[in-house]
Amino acid sequence: MKKLRAALAVLLSLTLVFGLAGCVEKGPDVKGKYICVGETYDLPSGYTEPWSEGWIEITGNGKGVFYCGFECDMKWKLDGEAFTGTYEFLGISTDFEGTLKNGVIEIKYGDMYAAYALEGADTSGLKFAEGEPEGSEGGLTGTFVLYSISDNEEFYDYAALKELGLADGSYVTFNGDSTGVFCMAGEDPEDVTFDEVWEYMYDESGNEIGYVYSEGSLTFWVDDMTLVFVAEDSDLLEQFSSGGNISDPEPVDVPSGSGLDADTLDLYLGDWQGMSEYYN
Repeated sequence: MKKLRAALAVLLSLTLVFGLAGCVEKGPDVKGKYICVGETYDLPSGYTEPWSEGWIEITGNGKGVFYCGFECDMKWKLDGEAFTGTYEFLGISTDFEGTLKNGVIEIKYGDMYAAYALEGADTSGLKFAEGEPEGSEGGLTGTFVLYSISDNEEFYDYAALKELGLADGSYVTFNGDSTGVFCMAGEDPEDVTFDEVWEYMYDESGNEIGYVYSEGSLTFWVDDMTLVFVAEDSDLLEQFSSGGNISDPEPVDVPSGSGLDADTLDLYLGDWQGMSEYYN
């Protein structure tokens, strides 16, 4: 009798354990391929049509693929609707954060906001920009004027460039459709094209020039020089309109634990916004 009771007790215990296991709430199945349906640098203004193909494929177990011109390994985590993770390209990891709900992903990585959706998902809750300029396909638009030039020996701020006659007539114009104009003072304007995903400018000969867009400023690397352009209505132009500064750049101290090297930071001489991002 005692053996029977013991056997029944074990059986009841196992039944309880498996019963509770069956009641544990499983996370939603979010596996699938999410196609990019909108991108923007200015989220309050709404998304615009993607400038190039992009997608996110979630394969489960916290892994997936992030595609933005190249397929990148991705790690992700879903906590409720909070969707976070990193993708890696050429050994460089980029963090992203946002939401995943009802088959729609919205994330921010770098200065870019992007929305992705599963086939058939309801995207009516996404805000898209209205009144987009004619001919625009969602890219950057506007004119940026030369603000500073630096190399390994000297730094010229906006006031100094004004005194030297290099500020007026030096500009970059984005048309919003991956085309634009690049011009330096005293030279003829040159038609150029832009890859705004990987941030490269191509001149008429097909030469490739890298740049970074950050909070209204553009930093270009031409030969051994760093050229910074700011929006033509930037307040910075008023703040540095006189009293030119031509000086040797100060040595760059690499923040402890930043994982950056001095050469990387040197690329941002003259770009206070870019420097601030790296220091923070």
